[in-house]
Amino acid sequence: MKKHQKHVHAYTIYTYIYSFLFWLLIPVLQTLLFNPTGIAEHIFTYSINILFVLTIIFICVMKYRSVSYLSGEVRFHYKQGVFFRRKTFIPYEFIHSIVISNNIFPRIFGAKHLQVNSATSILRKSAINLWVSQKEKTGFSNIPLTVIYKGSFKRILLMATTWSNSLSGLIILAPIIQKVGNILGKKYEEQLYHTFDISTYIAMVGIPPLMAFIAGFIIVGYAVSFTVILFRYGLFEAFSGEKNENFVVINRGILNKNTFITKTMRINAIEIRQSILMRLLHISSVYINTIGTGIIKGDKSLLIAAESDTVINDTLRKFKLQPDYFQNKIKLPKRAWMSYLSLPLYFLIGAATLLVLLIFFGFFSPVVRLVFILAFPIIIIWVIFRLEAAKQSALSLSDNAVKICYFHKLNLTKTIIPIQKIQFCSVKQNIFQKIAHTCNVQFYVYSAKRTSFIIKNLDYKKTIELVKSVEKAY
Repeated sequence: MKKHQKHVHAYTIYTYIYSFLFWLLIPVLQTLLFNPTGIAEHIFTYSINILFVLTIIFICVMKYRSVSYLSGEVRFHYKQGVFFRRKTFIPYEFIHSIVISNNIFPRIFGAKHLQVNSATSILRKSAINLWVSQKEKTGFSNIPLTVIYKGSFKRILLMATTWSNSLSGLIILAPIIQKVGNILGKKYEEQLYHTFDISTYIAMVGIPPLMAFIAGFIIVGYAVSFTVILFRYGLFEAFSGEKNENFVVINRGILNKNTFITKTMRINAIEIRQSILMRLLHISSVYINTIGTGIIKGDKSLLIAAESDTVINDTLRKFKLQPDYFQNKIKLPKRAWMSYLSLPLYFLIGAATLLVLLIFFGFFSPVVRLVFILAFPIIIIWVIFRLEAAKQSALSLSDNAVKICYFHKLNLTKTIIPIQKIQFCSVKQNIFQKIAHTCNVQFYVYSAKRTSFIIKNLDYKKTIELVKSVEKAY
């Protein structure tokens, strides 16, 4: 029996109208600029404006009616276009990932967002975007699933604690306050700002006003960041399913619920990351890299929340993502350690020298003292972090994968890349590295953006030998 194409959900009309939001400002600007005075002018102006708005709505409705889809036996079908029709066919075997977003507002209208990602997808833009009914079941809904990992509430709390930072919270909070001001007026914007300003309460315990102001911003920013992460990754579950191939299915979110579906064969890399605080607690988080990860705002492609190495290794084996044994390990040579420590040490020496000069010339004020009180612990932590990074940095090889241990920003990272997923390998030396007989190694994997993983200042001869072994294994 032949299946018929299905229309997308009517919520699609709203998304189209929202995309025309800028054009809907034209009638308002026309009224303000031309300022009609007589009755005839008012009738003419409002008639044109109403006709303009109705035209946009008509276009949106026609676009909505032109979009249809079908989950076939072997491929996904998609049609769209009012004047110029476009038909898209994606065989299931070439789909890299699927993202299903079930957010609060569309859920009220019974809609969910379906994004299909293939090799044609680009950063933050899927090959196919559809709004479908909540009741709609695609061909991907029939995968038999087994729970492999379930993030407990305690682990999600621990992850939110280690991930959160004040700057991220303030970046989230500031636009919200500004938008409220734009809609309701400056008076409400100021009231909302004073609601989040807790510096007065902090100053009441005897802390100087400037320090209370800084502490207030840090606490509020951290609290906002913590809350966002908690709601974004609450109820976290990871499943495995088998249907000729191994599937990885990830569910997350308390209010806005998201589902991510991919195949193990489509995963380009596994990243095991540790922040400074996570290092102290002996826990790590695991992330996957494939086309479609990061397509949703705020998505960090999490696979395993804050867990111990034992739980992580056991979970990766269940997903069949953990090679059994790595050999040919190349560690960072002792002569290269200074390259990791030089930058933070220069900052530490420079800050100490500046402090001595300020005291000597009599410019050491309370504000300067506060700056140095905040700066010195940060620089010392930076030095310790770089020392840990130098100890961990290594490059090793198994029969079918490469493991890179390095640092990225303020995270200690272990990345496992299947050899078949390596698209390009680069070995580089600058003038100083030629003298020290060291080099940087960079592995590129296929993704929607230019993704690479780099480890610096390894022994040059050993690295070349390992890269040749990778070539043979490939």
